[in-house]
Amino acid sequence: MRAQVEAIFNQWINATFRHKPNLSVFFMKHERKQIAIDNICQEIVKAEQSNIGHKFDKRKWQTVIEAGAKMFCDAAIKFKEQQLLSEIEKQRQIDEAEKLKKAEECLEDVTKEDKPTSYLNDSNKEDE
Repeated sequence: MRAQVEAIFNQWINATFRHKPNLSVFFMKHERKQIAIDNICQEIVKAEQSNIGHKFDKRKWQTVIEAGAKMFCDAAIKFKEQQLLSEIEKQRQIDEAEKLKKAEECLEDVTKEDKPTSYLNDSNKEDE
């Protein structure tokens, strides 16, 4: 049964992402793909055990497996987006910290270079 589930799962991914080969490869090699397939198999077994004497037809299982594949792909994309956003946010915080550090250094330089303004008062007296 697992081989049949995996075949339908893979067919759905390949058919859905045939024009986006990078995504197809991403999903086909995803580290959690086998777990998703195992979970679908477990759900099929539970459903058939709870409906004793009533077997579901192949088309119904294909629809369930395809829905599971879609949920897997959606979750994998969302997880990847969260990872990327987290990396972007980390970089933004690093950039912001660097800007703050530069501003503090600039302020220190200005403070060090700040001379008493008494020489301005002396120059005004000479003009008189």
